[in-house]
Amino acid sequence: MAPLISFVLHGIIAGVYFTHAKVDSLYWSYISVPVEQLKSRVPLSQRQEGINYYKIEGNPSLEYVLLVMTVLVILSQVGGFVRSTRSKLTYLVALVLFAGAVGVEFVYTRPLIAQIQKGPSRVSNTTTERLSQIAFYHLITFGLVLFSGSMSIQGAEQDEIEDEKEKQE
Repeated sequence: MAPLISFVLHGIIAGVYFTHAKVDSLYWSYISVPVEQLKSRVPLSQRQEGINYYKIEGNPSLEYVLLVMTVLVILSQVGGFVRSTRSKLTYLVALVLFAGAVGVEFVYTRPLIAQIQKGPSRVSNTTTERLSQIAFYHLITFGLVLFSGSMSIQGAEQDEIEDEKEKQE
């Protein structure tokens, strides 16, 4: 039952990043493009939409809920690592991937979002560059969360198969 909670929380967290993709996906194909060229490729209205999205996105209640879910996922993965005898490596990889996702989010992405929230509402080179960086870091975080979830599922399935074999013997 405990892995089920972890899977649901992974899904919710991945869903949050999937909703960010509405704004972030505009920048994914231009990750290595300089800001001056980025301004000509992404229309002003879409850049303004990104600024407005991240100004509204900073709901403290949602941040606390995501933080609690993150702690629960990490505790669940640590628990899977401790209780498992056969798939410790799988749980360890899942834990490292998820910790990497959390690290990228809080070290890189959150400060950029805070700068956008505190900054002016108009589009400038700096805010365009920040939107591009946020999109890049959200893409990394989303991928790490998905891989972490799949590793957790794999570890739980390995444990289940081994438990069934032991019961049959």
